[in-house]
Amino acid sequence: AIFLIPDHPETHFAHGIYNIWCLKDREAAIEEFELAAAGQPKNGEIANHLGQLYAASGEWDKSGLFLKKAFELDPEILGHAVWVAGLYSFIRDFDMAEKYYRTAIQTFPENTMAYSFLSDMKKYAYGDLDGAGKILKDGMLNVDKPGLLVIHRFRLAMDLREFDDALKLMQEEYEGVSPSLYKGIA
Repeated sequence: AIFLIPDHPETHFAHGIYNIWCLKDREAAIEEFELAAAGQPKNGEIANHLGQLYAASGEWDKSGLFLKKAFELDPEILGHAVWVAGLYSFIRDFDMAEKYYRTAIQTFPENTMAYSFLSDMKKYAYGDLDGAGKILKDGMLNVDKPGLLVIHRFRLAMDLREFDDALKLMQEEYEGVSPSLYKGIA
């Protein structure tokens, strides 16, 4: 593609993917994604990649512009709302973060990601263990893979000092790696 159509936005996008995923060269990836975005300004996927890279660089203002643009262009893509929520969490605007996490949950109630992140935010940002637990309970009713929430439920049980419940989760529901470690912690 670089040989045949070097200035096509998709070529720049693919080159950006190669730079970040294969070469781990963030600056070169940003340069390629910027060229791709100039050629396809209404492409939410390109905007999302730029937002993620600027976030990884600590350039929060630029990150926010691109992540919000990605969400505005493609609100039906789960990751876009979650990335905007994550940005707001990082800059400690927890009200806005919650708004976007709840948007992700409303749009994709079967996906575990927004439930786990929102629960963690409630726990760590506010110290609201009851609120974190309610979010996880709602998630258990809606998600298509409830096993992915077990480790979050375990951590919450540990925080609540409900050690028997934490141990029971590890013995009966956990299917991840190192169950003996978690059982020992409980």
